[in-house]
Amino acid sequence: MVFTKSTEYALKSMAYMAKFPETDNFRVKELSSQLKLSTSYLAKILQKLTRHGFLNSVTGPRGGFGLNGDPKKINILEVIRTMDDARALDNCLLGWAECGDNNPCPFHKRWKVFKNDLQDHMTATTIQDMADGFWPNFKQ
Repeated sequence: MVFTKSTEYALKSMAYMAKFPETDNFRVKELSSQLKLSTSYLAKILQKLTRHGFLNSVTGPRGGFGLNGDPKKINILEVIRTMDDARALDNCLLGWAECGDNNPCPFHKRWKVFKNDLQDHMTATTIQDMADGFWPNFKQ
């Protein structure tokens, strides 16, 4: 897997929320049960997504988490960069600290092209696209 578990949890939970637009608030236990994710870890992820403006959080008996805005306008690269600080895409494929255009590793030129194409694709892919086309039954 290219991305961290944090990013996986974030994308899955947001896509699940987008799949059910009639629901305003999703409880952590409901999401973790439906998506088969750790409840305590998912709670931390949802709080981080709320702090960064991707989700709303409502406390109380009818509370929970919900998307903050139109899922057609949230691209997945924004979420990935929030959760992973872009390290999966910005680092050298071989992990070389000094890799760059002036000091390339053997994969640098090809990785740079692939990475740019991948980032373009992720910018064009929204949370709604994921809800419509990926994990239709939210099975792992």
